[in-house]
Amino acid sequence: MEQSLIYPTETSRSLGMISMTNLDRAKEAFDKKFPEWNALVDRNLTEEDTRKQIVDYILEQVLGWLDADTYREPHSSNGYSDYVLKSGTRNMMVVEAKKASHILLSTSKPTCGTYKIQGPAFKDAQEELKQTRKYAGDHSVAYAVLTSGLQWIGFLAYRTDGSSPSTHQAYVFPSLQSIGDDFASFYDLFRKKEFKQG
Repeated sequence: MEQSLIYPTETSRSLGMISMTNLDRAKEAFDKKFPEWNALVDRNLTEEDTRKQIVDYILEQVLGWLDADTYREPHSSNGYSDYVLKSGTRNMMVVEAKKASHILLSTSKPTCGTYKIQGPAFKDAQEELKQTRKYAGDHSVAYAVLTSGLQWIGFLAYRTDGSSPSTHQAYVFPSLQSIGDDFASFYDLFRKKEFKQG
């Protein structure tokens, strides 16, 4: 459960204590590794190194997906997904990782935003998006993420609102800097959320 910010009382002020939210702790964890990750931008990391050095840390330390919530490389009819994230017994999200040097966006816009999945911003990532969508279907998950560790793309892999696939959009963080600049949105989109069965 997300801890809310506790406003300082006279007692907590005198003790120098102000409680941090999970969002604040997540941002601190992100900021701690940001310089190290920036140094990796020009290195040709393998997909496995990208997962170990960037994606695993972001999922666990920044977004709160514990090791017990994370299934790595589960097999499905379409191959091996990189991650299936769970809350309790329910699959919540599929994450497909590519090596850090893999460019997922065909735009140089430096800020986060939304783009049509079948639009020009994803011209060079159509196969990767299709692959991620297939893995989501294999694991009965509506929400999917495609990442190079440095770029993060979140989208609904399956929709039930009757809209045309040509209008579906994805939320994009084109760089680590864009994540840092709009960290609350990144955290809200990808953090672990508790699923309560009713």
